[in-house]
Amino acid sequence: MPFYSNQLDLMIGFISAMINHASEETNSIEEKNKLEGDQFFNIFIEYIFFFLHLAYRRIYPLTEERKRDILMTQLADLAIRAAIDSKGFFLDEETKNELYNKYVQDYMITMFDYCKLPEYTKEKDGSSQMPLYWHFQEKVATLSGRGSNTAAIIAIGGTLIVRAKDLNIDIFSKELVSNRWESE
Repeated sequence: MPFYSNQLDLMIGFISAMINHASEETNSIEEKNKLEGDQFFNIFIEYIFFFLHLAYRRIYPLTEERKRDILMTQLADLAIRAAIDSKGFFLDEETKNELYNKYVQDYMITMFDYCKLPEYTKEKDGSSQMPLYWHFQEKVATLSGRGSNTAAIIAIGGTLIVRAKDLNIDIFSKELVSNRWESE
């Protein structure tokens, strides 16, 4: 592994914070709606994917492609495994591995989906829009069974920006990239 232990410590701390925030948000959605079957975990993992995507956007301009790919692959791997472990503690290892493979594929599709959208836009009238956040909010509303309900979409966004700021993604990304690499 090409990381120093302080880089792994940063990743683990960030992943722990992501899981806490995703759990709190998913629990909040659960209180408002009766989630059934896989809905709870699908919403939870979508939050993890979104936070990982925000980290990717912050890391992207800070380092070259090889290091960025290594960092994000390791971060996503650890995050998906931790997410499954945090919610699937009664699952056998074979089932956890199947879920891991499924969610790695879902993560790749989601990353491609999110990469197509700008995070912020400035409109002609001077107002700002957040297409990436809105798209995420629509996905979560759909996963929760509320479809394109505008009030539900807005409610999801009400705490999303606060959660993203609480994660200190900018600071995490700069710290992670600025650490020396064992292979250097």
